[in-house]
Amino acid sequence: MAKRSRDIYSPITARDWFLYHLFNDKDFVEIRKQWQLEINDVDQEPGLEDKQRAEIEEITARYVESLRQKFGINEVTARKGLTYKKHNRTLNADRVPVAEIRGNRVIISIGANTKLEDIEDLWTPWISLLQSKLPNYSSQRETPTDEPLLAYTVYKELRNGRKMTEIHEAYSQGTLHSEMPEGNKWPDVSDFRKYYKGIVKGYVDRP
Repeated sequence: MAKRSRDIYSPITARDWFLYHLFNDKDFVEIRKQWQLEINDVDQEPGLEDKQRAEIEEITARYVESLRQKFGINEVTARKGLTYKKHNRTLNADRVPVAEIRGNRVIISIGANTKLEDIEDLWTPWISLLQSKLPNYSSQRETPTDEPLLAYTVYKELRNGRKMTEIHEAYSQGTLHSEMPEGNKWPDVSDFRKYYKGIVKGYVDRP
């Protein structure tokens, strides 16, 4: 999913307000509409993508220059204004989901125009934080492994007919694989077996 140019949950600054009013100036809106009409008229024939891109860029450059002359803005601002979408939180308050803790649940409320990406944008900075405060929370996130070869090596050894107890013993002694040192994370073979099954679950038929 493509990320928007700014996080709608960040504080709205004076710079944001400036661009909002600039891009919604009636003359700016009219120029943007005319640009969009010309862009939509470009032939979209298969095999002519390079020609299409060149034509679109020529049209865009012309409108960018028009905006620069009329509003005294730079090229970056002009291009941003041509592709401006009304999706910041001030204009779309009914889109912004709200999350709060009620009892042992995080309740998410959405508005009439809320989209899935609006909830996804809220997840990392806020919903996941609220979730971590719940009394029955336990993180399901996987952490990077410091034994990247282990699970696959066990898989290969089992496929070759070796028993899990033998594999565990070799793991503990550092003889399981030439690139693996002695392992001491799972001194008990049952924990070792449980770790392996958890890794390959859903990947192999008989772990």
